[in-house]
Amino acid sequence: MNTDNLFTKHKNTILDSISTYKKALMSDMNLTIRLNYQQNTYLTRLVDWSESIVIFEAPMRGIDDVILPRETNLDVILVSKVGLFYTTFFIQKNYRQDNKLYYVAQISSAIVKKQQREAFRLDILLDVQYSLIPKNDEITNPIQPMDGTCVNISLGGMCLVCDQQFHTNDQLNLSFLLMDTPLQFKGEVLYLGEKTEQARYAHRIRFIDLKFSDIELLNRLIFEKQRLQLRHT
Repeated sequence: MNTDNLFTKHKNTILDSISTYKKALMSDMNLTIRLNYQQNTYLTRLVDWSESIVIFEAPMRGIDDVILPRETNLDVILVSKVGLFYTTFFIQKNYRQDNKLYYVAQISSAIVKKQQREAFRLDILLDVQYSLIPKNDEITNPIQPMDGTCVNISLGGMCLVCDQQFHTNDQLNLSFLLMDTPLQFKGEVLYLGEKTEQARYAHRIRFIDLKFSDIELLNRLIFEKQRLQLRHT
């Protein structure tokens, strides 16, 4: 197979992956881009996507734009409600509009879906207050929050250990502190809780209805906590 044929095959593989996943990704209002650049991870959002060309906002470092070099390939994770997707972006140019910096990039490798469980999961013990969200047809008195323990957390969700058994698709309000930062998220129970040796229940919880700012904050706090843990190992 000659070089031209190899290039055509590679291009077709990228276009096929875009055709497969673009619609589902673009239907997610909270779609987030996680960029890896110079051993740092930055979150930003997609502005436009036409065939293999994407436009995204410049990520921020504090109050400053992160300057990405042209003609550079960056590892990218697309974080969405339907899962995690890996690809690479080739930075073509940037431009400013309304005092905001944007990057134009080409998708330079096929988009590959990864299972949500492959997201980085931080082992940690956190006190959590939770309450079951009543279903629409349930009439109930105000629910008092109960106490539980988070034993690990990721951008996708957490493992909550508590005294109550929940069922698949039950929804909870969750409140906890991570790196001294108060967080309040809504979660959905993925499976029937597994009984622990202490006669409690371990539930896999998926975060739902997260805003972009929630994802950005949670990502930063998880990686800050990870760095602190590594320093003490």
